[in-house]
Amino acid sequence: MVDRSDPGTGNVLQAKTVIQSRIKTGSVTFNKAVLHHKYVVERRSMRQIAAEFASSKTAIRNALIAFDISGRKRWKNPYRLHNLPFGKILRKGKVVDYELEQKVIRSILKMHSDGLSNVTIARILTSMKIPTKRRRLKWHPELIRQILTRI
Repeated sequence: MVDRSDPGTGNVLQAKTVIQSRIKTGSVTFNKAVLHHKYVVERRSMRQIAAEFASSKTAIRNALIAFDISGRKRWKNPYRLHNLPFGKILRKGKVVDYELEQKVIRSILKMHSDGLSNVTIARILTSMKIPTKRRRLKWHPELIRQILTRI
């Protein structure tokens, strides 16, 4: 709102109120330092930054590319929780042997050396209700094959 006096009368006491509103359309300008701080230092996502600037995620991505702001550093451990081989576990950032699963691996090796097929081993483990790495109770022959080839 802007208060203006009536120029014709010179009367300052009788003010007219004029309401001005502007809607700016078009592209939003971004500052490299602000984008770097929000994306790299504060570790905000593109979606969060876009919501703060009332912009689209694509516009934020394009600005990050234009300013050559590289992505955040990722966790460098090649064994993420879902990629750990059967018999291994992540403890305090290090991959160590998981004794319960190591026992299952030893029993799989014993059954395989006795001449049982992967299908039969999978059926036996399923019937004994031994959980897989993802805590499922059904074993598949392919999983038995993968365990045998890793060892």
